[in-house]
Formats: sequence, structure tokens, C-alpha cells
Amino acid sequence: MKFNKLIKFVSLSIAMSFFIVSCEVDSKSENHLDSTHVGLVKNAYTISLLAGETVTYDGKVFAAKAVNYDRIIDLKVHFTSDFNTNSVPVSNTVEITTANPDYFTVPASVTIPAGEVEATFPISITGTDLAAGRKIVISIVPQEYRDTSVWRIMGTFGTANYEILYDRLTLDIKPICDLNPLRITIATDRYGSETTWELYDADLNIITQGGPYATTATSGVFPQTPVDLCLPNGNYTFVVYDSEGDGMNAGYGEGYYQLQKMSPDGSAVVTEIAKNGVFGANEVVEFSFP
Repeated sequence: MKFNKLIKFVSLSIAMSFFIVSCEVDSKSENHLDSTHVGLVKNAYTISLLAGETVTYDGKVFAAKAVNYDRIIDLKVHFTSDFNTNSVPVSNTVEITTANPDYFTVPASVTIPAGEVEATFPISITGTDLAAGRKIVISIVPQEYRDTSVWRIMGTFGTANYEILYDRLTLDIKPICDLNPLRITIATDRYGSETTWELYDADLNIITQGGPYATTATSGVFPQTPVDLCLPNGNYTFVVYDSEGDGMNAGYGEGYYQLQKMSPDGSAVVTEIAKNGVFGANEVVEFSFP
């Protein structure tokens, strides 16, 4: 049954009756915030979409105080971790954009009108190149006469907390599979260089393949990045190989392969198709969808 989901993204409309300002890297208080302070409404947002679907998400910039002139806020999509060195990110983890720029658009700037303290900007995303782990990371470009030190205003939107600060906005892109979501997980033993695998369709065409992986100095279990696929109904064959003929679990770590049918958004396991690490030179798994 084809999974179909209508996704609507409603821009945040924040009404603030009071501000709670907390210290981050200096002792700023509400009285110290002035018109040079601008920031992004920051949260860990997840954008779920079908292959080929295009959605628009409204990002938001916020200023500490209103002024009597328009403020043009320049935006930057980060593909490297070159955040402003004068500003210490609130998070210790500096994320970077991993989504393909051919499939999303972010405006170069957004204008906060005179007399206003906020403005929105559209981010358009198309459901192409939907591998797991894709992100879009946006920040404000530092400019002269603009305070880019870390500051934070905490509040609530409905029942959810939000932050407004000079840092970054991160959008996690999550694909939705309206066919048969398959996850292939490989966890090698010490000798990952011995492990390769292939997935075939009913006509024995290779759909995808993986390995060899790294060999390590010590024995253990070494999970690799899972491979997520969206497959039509049909018959499939998975073949895993060990070049030394002793499988993935022969005394050097309990390695294994695992095939799972996932939920459409990839968040939960529906069925475990196969899992094993004890075999010889190869193992063949045949399975079908639906």
C-alpha cells in the first residue's frame, strides 16, 4: 500500500510577553542586549519528505530590539566548520551541511523591517538524494556593527521550548519510503577488509554493494554506516562474502550482517529479515517484498 503523507510546515509565530536571558560566554543581561544583537530561532528540526516531493520550511531571525530602519541579515549555508571564531557555539558539536545543494535553496539574506524584531525566510527542499544523515546548516554572517557574541533568549511556543541565539539553524532531512524500506547493517570483526557484500534484484542485476572495510589493530565489533534503500515489490538476493573463508564471527569479534524492513520514515524496525555472522566464504539470503 502506497504510503502518502501530506507535510505542511507552518512558520513559527512567537508571541513573547517576557524574556528570560541566560549567560553563555559572558555576563550579558537583558539590559545589555541592544539593537546589534540578532540571532536565529534554533531547534533540531526534522523535515520528512517523499522522494521527489518539494516542501518549504520558514526559518526565522530575531533581533533583541526594534530599530527605525530595515536590517538586512546575511545568511550562510555551512559546508565546513568555519563558524565565526569570535563566537563560541552553544553546542560543542559543530555540524555541517551534508545535503546536496542542487536540491535545496536558502536565500542569501533576510530583512527585518523597521520597527520589527523578527522576519522569516523560505528554505525549499526537494526529496532527491535522500540518504540517511543529510543536514542543512545555516548561520548568520558576522557583519560590522553587529554583536555576534553568544546570547540566548529562552521562552515557549505552545508547549515547546525554543532558543533564539547567534549560533545556527540545523534541518535534518529524513526520507519517507512509500514502497519497501530496507536497511542493511554491517558490523565487521577485526578483519573488516575481508568483508564485502552485494544486493541483487530478481534479474540478478546489482542494486548496491559494500566493502571491503577497515582492518583494526584489535579484535572487536565495528559497526559501519547502515545502508537504507527504498525498494519496489519483488524478489531480492543478498550475498555477503568473507575472503578468508571464516565469516564475520570466528574469534576476532562477533561481527554480523543484518537485513531489516523498516517503517516508512526509517525510525522503527518492522521485520528482521536476516542476521548472522557465522558462515564460511559466503552466505546467500533470498527474500521478497511484500
